Amino acid sequence: MLLNFHSLDDLNALPPIENPLVGDRQNNPLQALNFVEPNLPPEDDEKPRMDILQASIESEKACIQIYDRLNERTERLAGKGGLTFKAQFPWRLRVGGTRGFRELLLPVLHPVFGIPYLPASSLKGAARAWAKHNEVENVSDLLGFLDGKIAKAAQIEFLDAFPTKPCLSVDMANNLWRWEGDRDRIRYQSEPHPLLSLEKPEFLIGIVPTNRCQNPDDLKTVKTWLENALTAGIGSRVSAGYGRSSIISTSKSFISRHQFSLFTQGMHGAFKNVVEFRPTAVRGMLRYWFRAVALGLYSPQECKQLEKRLFGSIEPATEGSIRIAVELNNNQPPNCNPWVYEGAIVLEAKYSDDLKLAQYLLKLASHFGGIGQGARRPLHWNNGRLRGCHWELTEYILPAQKQDWRQLFDGIVDAFERVNGQSARVGAGEPGTPGDRTQDVLNKNARIYWLSRTYGDNFI
Repeated sequence: MLLNFHSLDDLNALPPIENPLVGDRQNNPLQALNFVEPNLPPEDDEKPRMDILQASIESEKACIQIYDRLNERTERLAGKGGLTFKAQFPWRLRVGGTRGFRELLLPVLHPVFGIPYLPASSLKGAARAWAKHNEVENVSDLLGFLDGKIAKAAQIEFLDAFPTKPCLSVDMANNLWRWEGDRDRIRYQSEPHPLLSLEKPEFLIGIVPTNRCQNPDDLKTVKTWLENALTAGIGSRVSAGYGRSSIISTSKSFISRHQFSLFTQGMHGAFKNVVEFRPTAVRGMLRYWFRAVALGLYSPQECKQLEKRLFGSIEPATEGSIRIAVELNNNQPPNCNPWVYEGAIVLEAKYSDDLKLAQYLLKLASHFGGIGQGARRPLHWNNGRLRGCHWELTEYILPAQKQDWRQLFDGIVDAFERVNGQSARVGAGEPGTPGDRTQDVLNKNARIYWLSRTYGDNFI
């Protein structure tokens, strides 16, 4: 990246940062990971792998001085006509870097300092993508372009962005249900994969004009593009709530918010003793109920393709239409019993019909199941502690009359037909062998029972 410096003194405005010693596992996360690679634990031994990830997190805590110096340098580089701003991410962020030991996906780590960062190329790509998606006309003029032998230099440049403090955290991805076999069957198989992500990070971002920039307002324009891009999300797993600097999106999409309250025995990530509210659990819940209904309407092959269009896919990498995020109103102290969360589930979709379907799935899920640990059980006492879960959406009251349920299911079928109506037929799916953990199917053979107790004239 080329910058327009006023003098050579600008390059040395700050004292040099001491580079980490190669081979010392205590200096930075990258070296902590490199230190163990020649002597990896056995493939099926999970504990050493978690210890390695924890060691990289501990090593990052010693990098506070590096973060301070790099952010001071960003302020100095942007001080000659540029600007800086801070971007906060309320949950987690993961910008993919390389594959580490045992094919473990690592966040992008700086090749010199060994710390997590947002490369200037990622920031520029996010701003460009948002501007093009919203049909901005002067994108190539401000950000430049390269098309074969034709190129145009940018008027605005981006600086690498570094966290303001340590933020590495052990995270987990766990796909409980997956498609398998030639018959496209859904099967339950818990496959937890530990990984590193950035938890509630804050970045100092700098952008600067080059000597080709003639209009000072162009810098503010590009800053707006980038802010909107970060709001929409940056990095991987954006559709599951990662990488969003805030929840409100200004892109061309359809959004709805649904207030909720949740009482749960806990929601766990990489560690069973560490509880956190994970938007990925909400996304997994919606995906489960999507399959339960879709397999009763379509063939497995059609269901698989529709799921990929709506929720995305890893192989091949496909962006889905539906995104899920959560706005929490309260922070829980440790060791709650039960854990209580309140806030809003935010649904966002590229198309209005897709959003309508997601709303129906959310309503269905609020009536039939829970989120997190004990999702299939009601909230109850068991051996001195609360188990199960209870949650509800403020605007969706559990139906008590048969006609209300009929109206709900008619609306769900209609929503599916609007997004994929060519061959919708009730009863097409089948649940598989009883006793085997295959996907449930909510079709015409399903039955709903309302259980209640009465004492005199009181209904409970």
